[in-house]
Amino acid sequence: MDGIEEVFATTDLDGSAPDQATAPDGGWGWFIVLAAHINIVFFDGIIASIGVLLVRMKVYFGEGAGKISLIASIGLFVIHSAAPFAVVLSKRYGARMIAWMGSILCTAGLFMSGFATDFTTLCITLAVVTSTGLSFSFAPTTAMLGQYFHNRIGLANGLASAGYGIGVMGLPPLTQQLIDIYGWQGACIVLSGLVANLSVAANLLRPLEKTKDTKDKAKVKKNCILHSCDRVCWFFGFHILRLKPLVNGALLGIVLLAASNGTFVTFLLQRVADIGIDATKGSFLMTVIGASSLVIRLTHGWFVDLRIVTPIFINACSLTVWGLFNILFPLVTDYSMIVFFCVMFGLTSGLQNSLTFVIVKDIVGTELYPSAVGLLLLTFGTGSFIGILTAGSLYDFYDTADVTFYVIGIFALTGSLVLIITECIYRRQQTVDSKSVKDDETVTPVML
Repeated sequence: MDGIEEVFATTDLDGSAPDQATAPDGGWGWFIVLAAHINIVFFDGIIASIGVLLVRMKVYFGEGAGKISLIASIGLFVIHSAAPFAVVLSKRYGARMIAWMGSILCTAGLFMSGFATDFTTLCITLAVVTSTGLSFSFAPTTAMLGQYFHNRIGLANGLASAGYGIGVMGLPPLTQQLIDIYGWQGACIVLSGLVANLSVAANLLRPLEKTKDTKDKAKVKKNCILHSCDRVCWFFGFHILRLKPLVNGALLGIVLLAASNGTFVTFLLQRVADIGIDATKGSFLMTVIGASSLVIRLTHGWFVDLRIVTPIFINACSLTVWGLFNILFPLVTDYSMIVFFCVMFGLTSGLQNSLTFVIVKDIVGTELYPSAVGLLLLTFGTGSFIGILTAGSLYDFYDTADVTFYVIGIFALTGSLVLIITECIYRRQQTVDSKSVKDDETVTPVML
């Protein structure tokens, strides 16, 4: 190991050298799971609630769906693209400090959004400030979860990601009720008070205790003197693309996954409103998505940890099913069938979004995982930005949301194909590595 690889391997979320011992797979790690769970409740709950707010904001500002969807697309891009910065700052100042800072930014952003009087101001407060806060709170917590768990990462990640179900079940209907009572501005102010609870989750973050010797410290000092380009690549996790080429295929599949999932949630309520379904019934659909997602996230972890099939294969199958359902969705106008489709979205997206972290950890390993989290979230943001912006433009051009769901389906099916190819390469690589180790063990030493 040399150069940039060596620097990363000797640096952790608290800026210190990592202990090479195995992750504890328990202990204080369960409090890290709780912190991650709380983060995901608000992270995904607020994202889902933006879809509810956009319906009312479209009327308030008198803008088209393409322009108003910029709030969602920019917001999702900022949430995920700010993650590498959050991970880098966590290495320098500690995960707890950055997560706590994120809770303040998120609270302030939502509060200021309640007083926004024009579209540009709302983009800054809601899409930039609030999203940056969510990212700064979420990314360090998720990275630390990967350090505390290894053998039981599927279970830990499933329990943490169950927060998606709770957030999507609870916050969008609550947001709709708040809009009916106080308007969308008042709803933002009330939500700002709720997300202040992220500071409680930040206080649960405790770095693993590590042992360091003089040699490790000298290595850190020696290897911190790098070419500026190498340092930038390391900061944002781009060096992983070179160290672990297989992750490129996984990230490409995840871009297409994010383009599909983020767009569906954003335009679901718009399509429901277009076909004349009541707004209260529309917001209930988010509860259905959250409930079904909660069930699958709580139950899939033990199966993933059995490793009967790989997480990449599970994700690819789930994405295929979801792509086909998206293509059929525009044909559905009956409310009960729309509920069924939302159940399927909750089940498939619950698998996809939680397994992406497990997939990336399997490919890059424990040492590279903290930096990979930032790169993974940046990938999510890129996919969401492309998907929502494309869907919004198509909505304005065709004056119907139907075509957007056809595009979502194509994104999902293409992403599934990419993941299947990545899975084949991954299996071949594992076979070659296993054979190489076996050959090394059977070599007979020469006696002199």
